[in-house]
Amino acid sequence: MRPRAHNNPPLLHNLLFDSIGTCVRRQSMVYFYAMNEVEPYSGQYQTGKARHEMATKPVETNSTTQVYQMCPRYEHAIQLLGKRWTGLILDSLMDGSRRFCELTATVEGLSDRVLSDRLRELESEGIIERMVYPQIPVRVEYRLTEKGHDLRPVVQSIHEWAQQWIELPHSSDEQTAERKDV
Repeated sequence: MRPRAHNNPPLLHNLLFDSIGTCVRRQSMVYFYAMNEVEPYSGQYQTGKARHEMATKPVETNSTTQVYQMCPRYEHAIQLLGKRWTGLILDSLMDGSRRFCELTATVEGLSDRVLSDRLRELESEGIIERMVYPQIPVRVEYRLTEKGHDLRPVVQSIHEWAQQWIELPHSSDEQTAERKDV
Protein backbone atom coordinates (compact mmCIF):
# COMPACT_ATOMS: atom_id res chain seq x y z
CA MET A 1 0.00 0.00 0.00
CA ARG A 2 1.30 3.46 -0.94
CA PRO A 3 1.68 6.11 1.74
CA ARG A 4 -1.01 8.79 1.92
CA ALA A 5 -0.30 11.90 -0.08
CA HIS A 6 -0.29 14.96 2.17
CA ASN A 7 0.31 17.66 -0.39
CA ASN A 8 -2.20 19.14 -2.81
CA PRO A 9 -2.31 17.67 -6.33
CA PRO A 10 -1.08 19.86 -9.15
CA LEU A 11 -3.68 22.38 -10.32
CA LEU A 12 -3.61 20.83 -13.77
CA HIS A 13 -5.22 17.65 -12.40
CA ASN A 14 -8.21 19.65 -11.17
CA LEU A 15 -8.71 21.73 -14.34
CA LEU A 16 -11.01 20.58 -17.10
CA PHE A 17 -12.73 22.31 -19.99
CA ASP A 18 -16.45 21.91 -20.57
CA SER A 19 -18.10 21.64 -23.99
CA ILE A 20 -17.88 25.39 -24.70
CA GLY A 21 -14.26 25.68 -23.65
CA THR A 22 -14.88 27.21 -20.22
CA CYS A 23 -12.23 26.30 -17.69
CA VAL A 24 -13.67 24.58 -14.59
CA ARG A 25 -12.26 22.72 -11.62
CA ARG A 26 -13.73 19.26 -11.20
CA GLN A 27 -14.02 18.02 -7.66
CA SER A 28 -15.51 14.61 -8.04
CA MET A 29 -14.49 12.78 -4.88
CA VAL A 30 -14.59 9.35 -6.49
CA TYR A 31 -12.57 10.44 -9.55
CA PHE A 32 -9.95 12.38 -7.61
CA TYR A 33 -9.36 9.80 -4.92
CA ALA A 34 -9.32 6.87 -7.33
CA MET A 35 -6.77 8.59 -9.57
CA ASN A 36 -4.49 9.66 -6.71
CA GLU A 37 -4.98 6.72 -4.34
CA VAL A 38 -5.68 9.05 -1.44
CA GLU A 39 -8.15 8.55 1.36
CA PRO A 40 -11.05 11.01 1.06
CA TYR A 41 -11.23 13.93 3.47
CA SER A 42 -14.13 13.26 5.80
CA GLY A 43 -14.81 16.84 6.79
CA GLN A 44 -13.34 16.17 10.23
CA TYR A 45 -10.16 17.50 11.70
CA GLN A 46 -8.29 16.67 14.89
CA THR A 47 -7.92 19.38 17.51
CA GLY A 48 -6.55 18.30 20.84
CA LYS A 49 -8.50 15.40 22.31
CA ALA A 50 -11.68 15.66 20.24
CA ARG A 51 -12.58 15.49 16.58
CA HIS A 52 -15.01 18.06 15.25
CA GLU A 53 -17.06 17.91 12.09
CA MET A 54 -17.37 21.08 10.06
CA ALA A 55 -21.00 22.16 9.93
CA THR A 56 -20.76 23.56 6.42
CA LYS A 57 -18.91 20.62 4.86
CA PRO A 58 -21.34 18.57 2.73
CA VAL A 59 -21.59 14.87 3.46
CA GLU A 60 -19.57 12.91 0.94
CA THR A 61 -21.14 10.11 -1.01
CA ASN A 62 -19.70 7.48 -3.29
CA SER A 63 -21.61 8.80 -6.30
CA THR A 64 -19.95 10.22 -9.38
CA THR A 65 -21.80 13.54 -9.09
CA GLN A 66 -19.48 16.35 -10.04
CA VAL A 67 -19.30 19.71 -8.33
CA TYR A 68 -18.05 22.60 -10.45
CA GLN A 69 -16.25 25.68 -9.24
CA MET A 70 -15.30 28.80 -11.08
CA CYS A 71 -12.28 28.92 -13.33
CA PRO A 72 -9.24 30.27 -11.44
CA ARG A 73 -8.67 32.84 -14.21
CA TYR A 74 -12.24 34.10 -13.89
CA GLU A 75 -11.91 34.24 -10.10
CA HIS A 76 -8.72 36.26 -10.38
CA ALA A 77 -10.26 38.66 -12.91
CA ILE A 78 -13.32 39.25 -10.74
CA GLN A 79 -11.21 39.75 -7.62
CA LEU A 80 -9.11 42.32 -9.46
CA LEU A 81 -11.80 44.15 -11.41
CA GLY A 82 -14.49 43.82 -8.75
CA LYS A 83 -12.65 45.88 -6.15
CA ARG A 84 -14.29 49.12 -5.19
CA TRP A 85 -13.34 52.03 -7.49
CA THR A 86 -11.47 49.88 -10.02
CA GLY A 87 -14.27 49.93 -12.59
CA LEU A 88 -14.62 53.70 -12.30
CA ILE A 89 -10.87 54.19 -12.69
CA LEU A 90 -10.84 52.00 -15.80
CA ASP A 91 -13.86 53.83 -17.22
CA SER A 92 -12.10 57.15 -16.70
CA LEU A 93 -8.97 55.89 -18.46
CA MET A 94 -10.95 54.62 -21.47
CA ASP A 95 -10.98 58.19 -22.82
CA GLY A 96 -7.19 58.54 -22.69
CA SER A 97 -4.32 59.05 -20.30
CA ARG A 98 -4.87 60.99 -17.09
CA ARG A 99 -2.79 62.43 -14.33
CA PHE A 100 -3.25 61.35 -10.72
CA CYS A 101 -5.09 64.54 -9.74
CA GLU A 102 -7.40 64.22 -12.77
CA LEU A 103 -8.36 60.69 -11.72
CA THR A 104 -9.04 61.90 -8.17
CA ALA A 105 -11.29 64.66 -9.55
CA THR A 106 -13.06 62.33 -12.01
CA VAL A 107 -13.89 59.61 -9.47
CA GLU A 108 -15.72 61.42 -6.70
CA GLY A 109 -15.11 60.10 -3.20
CA LEU A 110 -11.92 58.24 -4.06
CA SER A 111 -9.09 58.91 -1.61
CA ASP A 112 -5.50 59.42 -2.74
CA ARG A 113 -4.35 56.34 -0.85
CA VAL A 114 -6.94 54.01 -2.39
CA LEU A 115 -6.32 55.45 -5.86
CA SER A 116 -2.59 54.88 -5.42
CA ASP A 117 -3.23 51.25 -4.34
CA ARG A 118 -5.59 50.54 -7.25
CA LEU A 119 -3.22 52.09 -9.80
CA ARG A 120 -0.35 50.01 -8.43
CA GLU A 121 -2.45 46.81 -8.65
CA LEU A 122 -3.60 47.56 -12.19
CA GLU A 123 -0.04 48.40 -13.22
CA SER A 124 1.31 45.15 -11.75
CA GLU A 125 -1.36 43.24 -13.74
CA GLY A 126 -0.33 45.00 -16.95
CA ILE A 127 -3.70 46.73 -17.39
CA ILE A 128 -2.35 50.27 -17.09
CA GLU A 129 1.06 51.81 -17.47
CA ARG A 130 2.61 54.70 -15.61
CA MET A 131 4.28 57.23 -17.86
CA VAL A 132 6.85 59.54 -16.23
CA TYR A 133 7.85 62.62 -18.20
CA PRO A 134 11.21 64.04 -17.05
CA GLN A 135 10.43 67.71 -16.84
CA ILE A 136 10.22 70.22 -14.03
CA PRO A 137 7.96 69.51 -12.25
CA VAL A 138 7.87 65.80 -13.08
CA ARG A 139 4.66 64.86 -14.87
CA VAL A 140 3.17 61.39 -14.32
CA GLU A 141 0.29 60.05 -16.40
CA TYR A 142 -1.55 56.77 -16.37
CA ARG A 143 -2.93 55.12 -19.48
CA LEU A 144 -4.38 51.79 -20.50
CA THR A 145 -2.21 49.16 -22.10
CA GLU A 146 -3.47 46.91 -24.90
CA LYS A 147 -4.64 44.52 -22.18
CA GLY A 148 -6.53 47.40 -20.55
CA HIS A 149 -8.10 48.55 -23.83
CA ASP A 150 -9.38 45.00 -24.34
CA LEU A 151 -11.67 45.67 -21.35
CA ARG A 152 -13.59 48.32 -23.37
CA PRO A 153 -16.42 45.92 -24.39
CA VAL A 154 -16.76 44.80 -20.77
CA VAL A 155 -17.02 48.38 -19.50
CA GLN A 156 -19.44 49.27 -22.32
CA SER A 157 -21.62 46.24 -21.49
CA ILE A 158 -21.78 47.33 -17.86
CA HIS A 159 -22.83 50.83 -19.03
CA GLU A 160 -25.60 49.31 -21.17
CA TRP A 161 -26.78 47.00 -18.40
CA ALA A 162 -26.83 49.86 -15.89
CA GLN A 163 -28.78 52.07 -18.32
CA GLN A 164 -31.44 49.39 -18.61
CA TRP A 165 -31.63 48.10 -15.03
CA ILE A 166 -30.32 50.65 -12.52
CA GLU A 167 -32.76 53.30 -11.44
CA LEU A 168 -31.13 56.52 -10.31
CA PRO A 169 -32.27 58.02 -7.03
CA HIS A 170 -34.49 61.05 -7.47
CA SER A 171 -32.92 64.40 -6.75
CA SER A 172 -34.57 66.67 -4.18
CA ASP A 173 -35.89 68.92 -7.02
CA GLU A 174 -37.60 65.97 -8.73
CA GLN A 175 -39.12 64.78 -5.44
CA THR A 176 -40.50 68.25 -4.74
CA ALA A 177 -42.00 68.40 -8.26
CA GLU A 178 -43.61 64.97 -7.77
CA ARG A 179 -45.20 66.05 -4.47
CA LYS A 180 -46.68 69.14 -6.13
CA ASP A 181 -48.19 66.97 -8.89
CA VAL A 182 -49.98 64.79 -6.34
